[in-house]
This record gives sequence, C-alpha cells and structure tokens, in this order.
Amino acid sequence: MVNYKLILEYDGTDFSGFQIQPGQRTVQGELQAALNRLFPDGFYLTAAGRTDAGVHAAGQVVTVRTEKSYAPEILKRALNANLPGDIVIKEAREVPLDFHARFSACRRTYLYRVMTAPTALQRRFVWQISFLPDFDRLLECAEIVKRQNDFKSFTKAGAETEHFKCEIYESHWEKGENEWVYHITANRFLHNMVRILVGTMMEVSRGRFSAAAFEKMFNAGDRRAAGLTAPARGLILWRVDYEF
Repeated sequence: MVNYKLILEYDGTDFSGFQIQPGQRTVQGELQAALNRLFPDGFYLTAAGRTDAGVHAAGQVVTVRTEKSYAPEILKRALNANLPGDIVIKEAREVPLDFHARFSACRRTYLYRVMTAPTALQRRFVWQISFLPDFDRLLECAEIVKRQNDFKSFTKAGAETEHFKCEIYESHWEKGENEWVYHITANRFLHNMVRILVGTMMEVSRGRFSAAAFEKMFNAGDRRAAGLTAPARGLILWRVDYEF
C-alpha cells in the first residue's frame, strides 16, 4: 500500500464544485477518471476541502491510497496527460500511510480578489465592482475578523456542521492597482464563510454598515444579520498547511 499527496491547481469556472455529483462536471470526477486509467484495481481519494461551484484552487491537496506504485514524477506527468486543461497536478510525492489530506491539515488559506476596473483576461477570477472601496474600513474589518471565533452569522443558513468555531490565524487586505485582495488563514472554514465575510466587508467599505455594526454581526448567530455573499469566481483556495 502506498499513499500519494497531490497538490492541484484548477480553474473552477466550469465545474460544479470539487465533490463528485451525479450528472455534473466536478474536479473530483475528472481526477478520478484520470486515476482510474492509472490504478484500474482501485484507489481511495480524499481532499483537504470541498470547493463550491466556480471557486478556484492554487493549492488544493488530495491523498490517493493504492496498492500500485509509481515514481511520483511519473505519476504527476501521467495524470497531467490524462486531465483536462483546467486541472493541473503541481506536485506529487509519497507520504506516510497515516497522512490524511483533510484530517492532517492544520491551516488553510484562501484569497479573494476584487477589481474596480473592467478586465477581460481576469474576469473569470475576480469580482468586478463598480465602486471604489474605502481601504481603511476594509483594514479595520479584517482586524475585527481576527478577534472572532464564532462564525455562525457568516455561513450558509441551515449549514450542517458540528459547531461554528474557527480559529483565525491571519486576516488582512492588500491593495494593488485597481485590485483589492483579501487573505485569510484558519484551522477550518464554514460553507460560504469567506464569501460572506468579503461581501459584508465590501458593504462596510461603501458605507452601508459601520465597522461597529460589522463586529456586532458575529454576536447575532444568524445569517440574516450579515451582508451579501460575494461571487464564487473571486475565491481561491490558496494553500493547505501541514505540520510536516
């Protein structure tokens, strides 16, 4: 038995999310089809996280346990030769059998990109807005996020989860030319959490809510207390960290 760790990059635009779904094109479905050609006797695949429809990844991690072995570089090349152009295996390596893509992860980092200028080349990967955000308000909101650990107001209503606690390690905005990028790192994320945070922070930045009102939303424990959900296309699963 061997266990492979794969790091994936994908353009999520034309996928109905990562997780396999009957009758839908998914990242997992395409990956399993490629793996079936290399491991016809079977394999067991797990992922660090399940991105939603339209969400991208620069550093999604999956583990593949199987009886048949390949040199990691050969496995990487063979998979890329069998995958569609919107999925790329960036790295393949053999890891201990007890390594698990999801349960061994200690931190996950997402980026969310917002642009204020029209763009043709980047339109699949950014949220294009028609107003100029107040950067100081965004910075203030990002600091507020760092102080929180209950994100029930910032997850999809009716989300099935054991609890709503998340430990935030990093939360900050960066500003470029016509572009605002939000970085957030946590031990775990809830469904739609980053997109609701970004959508609400953008509403604060244009004056719909105050920063104080934003902070009070965390105490409400109700999705209706928070603001809009930002579009999926601006969100990227950037990196998954492990202790080794």
